[in-house]
Amino acid sequence: MDITAETGTYERQEGNKKHNERNAGRKISTVDNLIKQLTFYSLRSSRWKKEEIIKVLSISPRTYSTYNSMYNGNREYFSELGISTFDAGRKEDYQNWYRLELNAAKEITDADNKNSFLTQIEKKVLADKKRKLERAAVFKDADEYRTFDTGIYTDIVNGYLTKALNDIMENKELKGIMQDIAPGIIMAKVTRLMEEVPAKAAETYYNRKKHIQNNQFT
Repeated sequence: MDITAETGTYERQEGNKKHNERNAGRKISTVDNLIKQLTFYSLRSSRWKKEEIIKVLSISPRTYSTYNSMYNGNREYFSELGISTFDAGRKEDYQNWYRLELNAAKEITDADNKNSFLTQIEKKVLADKKRKLERAAVFKDADEYRTFDTGIYTDIVNGYLTKALNDIMENKELKGIMQDIAPGIIMAKVTRLMEEVPAKAAETYYNRKKHIQNNQFT
Protein backbone atom coordinates (compact mmCIF):
# COMPACT_ATOMS: atom_id res chain seq x y z
CA MET A 1 0.00 0.00 0.00
CA ASP A 2 1.12 3.56 -0.63
CA ILE A 3 0.86 6.44 1.80
CA THR A 4 1.66 10.08 1.21
CA ALA A 5 4.43 11.62 3.29
CA GLU A 6 2.66 14.96 3.47
CA THR A 7 -0.70 13.92 4.93
CA GLY A 8 -0.12 10.41 6.26
CA THR A 9 -3.07 9.21 4.23
CA TYR A 10 -3.59 6.64 1.52
CA GLU A 11 -4.04 8.02 -1.96
CA ARG A 12 -4.60 6.45 -5.35
CA GLN A 13 -1.30 6.19 -7.22
CA GLU A 14 -1.32 6.06 -10.98
CA GLY A 15 0.98 3.66 -12.79
CA ASN A 16 3.58 1.65 -10.88
CA LYS A 17 2.76 1.56 -7.15
CA LYS A 18 6.11 1.93 -5.42
CA HIS A 19 6.38 2.76 -1.73
CA ASN A 20 7.82 6.22 -1.12
CA GLU A 21 11.26 5.93 0.49
CA ARG A 22 10.47 8.95 2.68
CA ASN A 23 7.91 6.81 4.46
CA ALA A 24 10.34 4.12 5.61
CA GLY A 25 9.58 3.06 9.18
CA ARG A 26 5.97 4.30 9.09
CA LYS A 27 4.38 0.94 8.30
CA ILE A 28 2.64 0.60 11.67
CA SER A 29 0.92 3.99 11.59
CA THR A 30 -0.33 3.47 8.04
CA VAL A 31 -2.67 0.66 9.13
CA ASP A 32 -4.37 2.98 11.64
CA ASN A 33 -4.71 5.60 8.92
CA LEU A 34 -6.25 3.08 6.54
CA ILE A 35 -8.80 2.04 9.17
CA LYS A 36 -9.67 5.66 9.93
CA GLN A 37 -10.03 6.53 6.26
CA LEU A 38 -12.33 3.59 5.54
CA THR A 39 -14.37 4.47 8.63
CA PHE A 40 -14.54 8.07 7.42
CA TYR A 41 -15.76 7.09 3.94
CA SER A 42 -18.33 4.73 5.46
CA LEU A 43 -19.61 7.40 7.84
CA ARG A 44 -19.83 9.95 5.06
CA SER A 45 -21.58 7.48 2.77
CA SER A 46 -24.03 6.85 5.61
CA ARG A 47 -24.71 10.61 5.77
CA TRP A 48 -23.24 11.28 9.21
CA LYS A 49 -22.68 14.97 9.95
CA LYS A 50 -19.22 16.54 9.81
CA GLU A 51 -19.21 17.31 13.54
CA GLU A 52 -20.18 13.72 14.36
CA ILE A 53 -17.39 12.28 12.19
CA ILE A 54 -14.76 14.57 13.71
CA LYS A 55 -15.84 13.55 17.21
CA VAL A 56 -16.09 9.83 16.50
CA LEU A 57 -12.69 9.57 14.78
CA SER A 58 -10.96 12.10 17.06
CA ILE A 59 -9.62 13.96 14.03
CA SER A 60 -9.08 17.66 13.45
CA PRO A 61 -11.19 19.73 11.03
CA ARG A 62 -8.08 19.93 8.84
CA THR A 63 -7.78 16.14 8.68
CA TYR A 64 -11.50 15.95 7.92
CA SER A 65 -10.94 18.28 4.95
CA THR A 66 -8.01 16.16 3.76
CA TYR A 67 -10.04 12.93 3.90
CA ASN A 68 -13.02 14.67 2.33
CA SER A 69 -10.99 15.93 -0.63
CA MET A 70 -9.89 12.35 -1.40
CA TYR A 71 -13.35 10.87 -0.88
CA ASN A 72 -14.23 9.97 -4.47
CA GLY A 73 -10.76 8.94 -5.66
CA ASN A 74 -9.97 6.76 -2.66
CA ARG A 75 -13.36 5.06 -2.62
CA GLU A 76 -12.65 3.96 -6.19
CA TYR A 77 -9.12 2.86 -5.27
CA PHE A 78 -10.38 0.93 -2.25
CA SER A 79 -12.98 -0.71 -4.47
CA GLU A 80 -10.23 -1.90 -6.82
CA LEU A 81 -8.50 -3.52 -3.84
CA GLY A 82 -11.76 -5.16 -2.83
CA ILE A 83 -12.22 -2.97 0.26
CA SER A 84 -15.88 -2.07 0.71
CA THR A 85 -17.38 0.72 2.75
CA PHE A 86 -19.92 -0.48 5.30
CA ASP A 87 -23.33 0.81 6.31
CA ALA A 88 -22.64 2.74 9.52
CA GLY A 89 -26.32 3.09 10.39
CA ARG A 90 -27.08 5.75 13.01
CA LYS A 91 -24.99 6.94 15.94
CA GLU A 92 -27.75 5.74 18.29
CA ASP A 93 -26.92 2.18 17.19
CA TYR A 94 -23.55 2.22 18.98
CA GLN A 95 -22.63 1.84 22.62
CA ASN A 96 -19.16 3.16 21.77
CA TRP A 97 -17.27 4.15 18.64
CA TYR A 98 -14.77 1.26 18.65
CA ARG A 99 -17.36 -0.83 16.82
CA LEU A 100 -17.09 1.46 13.79
CA GLU A 101 -13.33 1.04 13.45
CA LEU A 102 -13.71 -2.69 14.12
CA ASN A 103 -16.09 -2.90 11.15
CA ALA A 104 -13.48 -1.14 9.02
CA ALA A 105 -10.70 -3.46 10.24
CA LYS A 106 -12.83 -6.50 9.35
CA GLU A 107 -13.53 -5.17 5.85
CA ILE A 108 -9.81 -4.57 5.26
CA THR A 109 -8.93 -8.02 6.61
CA ASP A 110 -11.49 -9.74 4.38
CA ALA A 111 -10.28 -7.82 1.33
CA ASP A 112 -6.63 -8.59 2.07
CA ASN A 113 -7.40 -12.29 2.53
CA LYS A 114 -8.76 -12.28 -1.03
CA ASN A 115 -6.33 -9.91 -2.77
CA SER A 116 -3.27 -9.78 -0.46
CA PHE A 117 -2.30 -6.11 -0.87
CA LEU A 118 -0.82 -5.58 2.61
CA THR A 119 2.78 -6.32 3.52
CA GLN A 120 3.51 -9.02 6.11
CA ILE A 121 4.23 -6.32 8.70
CA GLU A 122 0.94 -4.58 7.93
CA LYS A 123 -0.95 -7.89 8.15
CA LYS A 124 0.41 -8.47 11.66
CA VAL A 125 -0.33 -4.90 12.74
CA LEU A 126 -3.87 -5.14 11.37
CA ALA A 127 -4.51 -8.45 13.16
CA ASP A 128 -3.28 -6.97 16.45
CA LYS A 129 -5.37 -3.83 15.95
CA LYS A 130 -8.47 -5.92 15.25
CA ARG A 131 -7.98 -7.94 18.44
CA LYS A 132 -7.74 -4.74 20.49
CA LEU A 133 -10.83 -3.28 18.83
CA GLU A 134 -12.78 -6.48 19.51
CA ARG A 135 -12.01 -6.17 23.22
CA ALA A 136 -12.82 -2.45 23.29
CA ALA A 137 -16.06 -2.81 21.30
CA VAL A 138 -17.81 -4.60 24.18
CA PHE A 139 -17.55 -1.55 26.45
CA LYS A 140 -20.68 0.44 27.01
CA ASP A 141 -20.39 4.20 26.60
CA ALA A 142 -17.77 5.59 29.00
CA ASP A 143 -17.20 2.23 30.75
CA GLU A 144 -13.56 2.27 29.72
CA TYR A 145 -13.08 5.59 31.52
CA ARG A 146 -14.88 4.43 34.65
CA THR A 147 -12.74 1.29 34.68
CA PHE A 148 -9.53 3.27 34.34
CA ASP A 149 -10.62 5.72 37.04
CA THR A 150 -10.83 2.87 39.56
CA GLY A 151 -7.03 2.93 39.65
CA ILE A 152 -6.58 -0.72 38.69
CA TYR A 153 -4.36 0.25 35.76
CA THR A 154 -2.03 2.55 37.72
CA ASP A 155 0.68 -0.08 38.12
CA ILE A 156 0.45 -0.94 34.42
CA VAL A 157 0.85 2.69 33.35
CA ASN A 158 3.72 3.16 35.80
CA GLY A 159 5.29 0.00 34.40
CA TYR A 160 5.26 1.44 30.88
CA LEU A 161 6.57 4.76 32.18
CA THR A 162 9.36 3.10 34.17
CA LYS A 163 10.41 1.07 31.14
CA ALA A 164 10.39 4.18 28.96
CA LEU A 165 12.49 6.12 31.46
CA ASN A 166 14.93 3.23 31.83
CA ASP A 167 15.31 2.93 28.06
CA ILE A 168 15.99 6.66 27.83
CA MET A 169 18.58 6.58 30.61
CA GLU A 170 20.34 3.63 28.97
CA ASN A 171 20.71 5.62 25.74
CA LYS A 172 23.96 7.58 25.99
CA GLU A 173 22.74 10.45 23.84
CA LEU A 174 19.42 10.83 25.65
CA LYS A 175 20.92 10.26 29.10
CA GLY A 176 22.78 13.55 28.85
CA ILE A 177 19.50 15.32 28.21
CA MET A 178 17.62 13.52 30.96
CA GLN A 179 20.23 13.42 33.72
CA ASP A 180 19.00 16.64 35.30
CA ILE A 181 15.41 15.37 35.43
CA ALA A 182 14.76 13.02 38.32
CA PRO A 183 12.68 10.04 37.09
CA GLY A 184 11.09 9.89 40.52
CA ILE A 185 9.57 13.35 40.02
CA ILE A 186 8.00 12.25 36.74
CA MET A 187 6.67 9.04 38.30
CA ALA A 188 5.15 10.92 41.22
CA LYS A 189 3.56 13.47 38.91
CA VAL A 190 1.97 10.81 36.69
CA THR A 191 0.66 8.89 39.70
CA ARG A 192 -0.87 12.07 41.14
CA LEU A 193 -2.44 13.00 37.82
CA MET A 194 -4.05 9.57 37.51
CA GLU A 195 -5.57 10.10 40.96
CA GLU A 196 -6.81 13.63 40.30
CA VAL A 197 -7.61 13.79 36.56
CA PRO A 198 -10.39 11.58 35.07
CA ALA A 199 -9.34 9.31 32.22
CA LYS A 200 -11.75 11.01 29.80
CA ALA A 201 -10.20 14.41 30.55
CA ALA A 202 -6.70 12.99 30.06
CA GLU A 203 -7.65 11.52 26.69
CA THR A 204 -9.25 14.79 25.59
CA TYR A 205 -6.12 16.68 26.62
CA TYR A 206 -3.89 14.26 24.70
CA ASN A 207 -6.02 14.40 21.54
CA ARG A 208 -6.11 18.19 21.64
CA LYS A 209 -2.33 18.40 21.95
CA LYS A 210 -1.88 15.78 19.22
CA HIS A 211 -4.12 17.68 16.81
CA ILE A 212 -2.23 20.92 17.48
CA GLN A 213 1.08 19.18 16.84
CA ASN A 214 -0.17 17.46 13.68
CA ASN A 215 -1.44 20.73 12.26
CA GLN A 216 1.94 22.35 12.81
CA PHE A 217 3.55 19.82 10.47
CA THR A 218 0.88 19.53 7.78
